[in-house]
Amino acid sequence: MRLGDRWVLPLAVALCAVILAIDTRLRLGVAGGVPYLLPVLCSIWYRSRWAVWAVASLATVLVIIGWALSPEGAATWQVAANRGMAIFAIWTTAIGLDLYSKTALSLKREHEEKMEALQKLRDREALAQLGEMAAVIAHEVRNPLAGISATIQILVRRLELDPTERRLLEGIPKRIQSLEESLTSMLRYARLRDPNPEPASLRRIAEETVATIGTHPAAHDVTVTVSGDAPEVLADSGLVHEALLNILVNAAQAMEGTGRIEVKLTEEGDRACVQVEDDGPGIPEDIRDKVLKPFFTTRTRGTGLGLSVVNRIIGAHGGSLALATSSLGGARIRMELPRRAPRALELTGP
Repeated sequence: MRLGDRWVLPLAVALCAVILAIDTRLRLGVAGGVPYLLPVLCSIWYRSRWAVWAVASLATVLVIIGWALSPEGAATWQVAANRGMAIFAIWTTAIGLDLYSKTALSLKREHEEKMEALQKLRDREALAQLGEMAAVIAHEVRNPLAGISATIQILVRRLELDPTERRLLEGIPKRIQSLEESLTSMLRYARLRDPNPEPASLRRIAEETVATIGTHPAAHDVTVTVSGDAPEVLADSGLVHEALLNILVNAAQAMEGTGRIEVKLTEEGDRACVQVEDDGPGIPEDIRDKVLKPFFTTRTRGTGLGLSVVNRIIGAHGGSLALATSSLGGARIRMELPRRAPRALELTGP
């Protein structure tokens, strides 16, 4: 456990001052330089490795100053040997502490990498189980739901119903459709395939996706524009199209089917960027980290998988996803894709 960083160096300096004061009152020949090992050892608790070398340097200077200021005592060669061994011990300790810091840091990183790999493996296993469960549910539920929906529609046409009864029955097929969409989302999320990267034009993908969103029922009165351009990227066009479509559908649903969406393409260094802005209600800052997690949603009828699918797809391409407030007043979602494919492409857990 580390001490508070702000106390480590002042403590080491204070110890050096106390040791120097004692050393200058002892006769030469006494091992007055050895106690300087204590502040050197204290410096290991500072967050930066340079503290060890700084304290060791200070201790070395003070050992020499103590030699000059201490009362006469042993022979000069004895004092030189004594002080030399003290300096040797100080720097041997400093080197040992530095090696310890390097080893501890390396072990910590290795442990974190192993834990991250283990978590990804667990996520993949969980997704595989979710896929199997969703497939069983879809198989067992979809056919009965279709039959129920067809039966309700026949009853509505053939029975003489008052307006209230008719309205209730007509609402059932819509709820069934919503349930089927939730099942489809679960299946798509759990069975998302690994990327197959090929040279792809982000401009073409964006234009095709905008054409698709134009026919989506959630965007009946939404205006979507595409501006800018970006270089070709090595990516899976189908998955990038799905990611962008999810973002557009999510924005259209947040605006309740009415509003403006701007898709901007840019190039920044070795990355191609797709930025989607809308004039909807936006995403509150306190939930921006949560909306990328599966099954988190602020809508009463939503699975919470849309942006989580996007996050998985972009992450699998070695890219990144960022959420912010749009200049239009709503949400801004920024996708960054590397122009070159990462060394290994695979879909990871959320």
